[in-house]
Amino acid sequence: MSTIYSADELRDMTQKMFPCVVPWIPDATYAETTERSLLVMTRYAHRLAKRAGVTQWQTYFDCNKWAFLVRTVSRLMHAKQRYLGKAPQTEAVTVGVLGYQPDAGLPHAFNLSVLNGEIVGWEPQPGVFGCRIRTFSSAERHQFWPSCVW
Repeated sequence: MSTIYSADELRDMTQKMFPCVVPWIPDATYAETTERSLLVMTRYAHRLAKRAGVTQWQTYFDCNKWAFLVRTVSRLMHAKQRYLGKAPQTEAVTVGVLGYQPDAGLPHAFNLSVLNGEIVGWEPQPGVFGCRIRTFSSAERHQFWPSCVW
């Protein structure tokens, strides 16, 4: 059974991990996800994008669009599983979007998730960067854009 988080709990966890971030948490309850379900959601998002002719990062379909696509797919898959009686009766799952300035390179956006009680980053893009858990340096934790959405 998934761990359930209230909006307040998720806000506290986010601000502890990323002190500079003010999270937007529009739902009241969230179910924790798994690495396997993140992979399934991401692969489904890749198939949807491919149907639209997008198979990799493009200037017109870059990291933030991949991250929001995976967030949207997570909501759709959760709604379907709730309808089938196979998912927790929460309003959403713990898949969000956050952007930051890495130690080296251009600004970047990715998904956030809660796995085993800890917030982790998830790279949603196909190819070299995609489908993996992302860790952050101490400096990076203070370089995030001022908001995120769960």
